[in-house]
Amino acid sequence: MIISSIAKISQCCPKVAAWSLLLCVTLCSTAIMTPTAALAQAKKDKVAGSKQIRGKKPSKREKLITVRGQVDQSKNAGKFKINIKEIDTTLNQQVQLPRAPFPPKWDRASNAAKAKWIKQFEETATGKRFIARNQKILADAPAFNLRYSPEGEFVVYDVPPGVYGLQGRVDKEIDGVLHAFEVFAKITISADVDEVTLDPLPVLVTPLLNSGTPAPDVNVVTYDGKAKLNLDHPKLKGKYVFLNFWSVKDYQDKQKGIDHQQNVQKMVADLKDKRNLGLLSICMDKDRDAAVKHIMNNKYKLGLHGFTNGREHETIDRYGVRSTPSGFLIDPDRNIAMSQYEFYNLTKVKDSLTTVIEDRITGKDKPTPASEAKKDER
Repeated sequence: MIISSIAKISQCCPKVAAWSLLLCVTLCSTAIMTPTAALAQAKKDKVAGSKQIRGKKPSKREKLITVRGQVDQSKNAGKFKINIKEIDTTLNQQVQLPRAPFPPKWDRASNAAKAKWIKQFEETATGKRFIARNQKILADAPAFNLRYSPEGEFVVYDVPPGVYGLQGRVDKEIDGVLHAFEVFAKITISADVDEVTLDPLPVLVTPLLNSGTPAPDVNVVTYDGKAKLNLDHPKLKGKYVFLNFWSVKDYQDKQKGIDHQQNVQKMVADLKDKRNLGLLSICMDKDRDAAVKHIMNNKYKLGLHGFTNGREHETIDRYGVRSTPSGFLIDPDRNIAMSQYEFYNLTKVKDSLTTVIEDRITGKDKPTPASEAKKDER
């Protein structure tokens, strides 16, 4: 008897990176394996079965499982639907890579010191062996292409047990704005089943807002819900505006003692007069009362405070915000001066949020070219 189970699915957003990240993170990898008894079942399926494309050949005794699923576009707006066959999608087994022999206090080292150590390590015999072993681990892990039916259904035969990342993306221009259509999930496939049936997978549609493109409209409400806030508010008109998307639950990194919202407040205090900067903080929580209490208790006095009453909101969709904290810098002509992608990366390498924003306003820091941003986001 075939046992069906619902796989555990959670969002995962892959990043393309240089080889050195092999030293630091767990990656998805990809495998060609000979078909098994699933061939008999495949002949009965209306959906063409996906095949393994990379990886180590499994042993004859290894348990192999059938995975079935379907992509669901029912929640997408009409113009945002796509021929699902255009999304090049793979199912990649995730592997745990050994940790490199980092020096003591590695986590406290500066980015420059880390880069120097990695460059030196890769040139040593030990480093070369370490990298080669990790590359082999990745090369041996199985990966499958996904072949979709017109209705978005797919079936993958002969999948070994393990944890997998399902990933696919295609970019399309809609009304002059480039959008990413993405399918992704984390799937745990247990050895005690013969077949796995996944819950429907949504297609996430995200606008790729690069520097220089017009800023989408903002339409949020005040704390009492009686008034609307947008970029034309008198306190924002003619200014640079920092759009600060946040949530009470993730406002603070307790382990490191970092309060991002306090950093935002300090940055605005430093630049509001010096660089003609305004602030619109947008809380994405459903519990507006708790958010207002949090604002009052922590004395976030600078800027305007808007609320979306949850994460299903047109402003969040227009800016493609998937997590918080996130930020955009808007120039006085209402173009994107700093994208969310740039904000995320620059805050990791510069000494303060004030430096990140001021360098962009003054032109000391140049925007990331759209072609590079698009490539790195993949």
